[in-house]
Amino acid sequence: VQAFALPTFRRLGPFGPGPVWPQFRRMGGFVFQTNLSGYLKSLNRHADMLILGHFAPPEAAGFYRIAMSYANLLGLAAAPVGYVIFPMMSRMHAIGDPAQIRRLVRRITAAMTAYSIPVAAVMAWLAAPALTLTVKRDFLPALPAISVLLAAFVAANVTIWTRPVTLAIGRPG
Repeated sequence: VQAFALPTFRRLGPFGPGPVWPQFRRMGGFVFQTNLSGYLKSLNRHADMLILGHFAPPEAAGFYRIAMSYANLLGLAAAPVGYVIFPMMSRMHAIGDPAQIRRLVRRITAAMTAYSIPVAAVMAWLAAPALTLTVKRDFLPALPAISVLLAAFVAANVTIWTRPVTLAIGRPG
């Protein structure tokens, strides 16, 4: 759709975008960044299994898949935070209050740290019993991967504000 927008506007002749053109460029950058981000997120979501499946034995890929499914639970509760804070940060940027954005970032970082670290610790502690209950003892070799992935999800949760704030202040790249 985006590829056809510019030629369509050019064919409109005198009824073209006119003074809207600068806004169209800004919107185009935003749309490009969000689409690129979506493609990269999709690649990121699946590339690890493709690469691991190519270079490692199938058992390793299976253990990783189990570990990722378990550790992903930590990120589920944090995911909506980005969607909620984006409009707030956009509003703060629109009224020209960077100090309020910084305060919100500090509060989000503190809240996500207070949530993520204890929950990750409990999840790591309960990982062996959870695996035994759900997928049998055969998958206990996934425990080291669970620990590493939980640490990665803690880091991702604590910095969940980065994408919304860059989009809100108009710096999508």
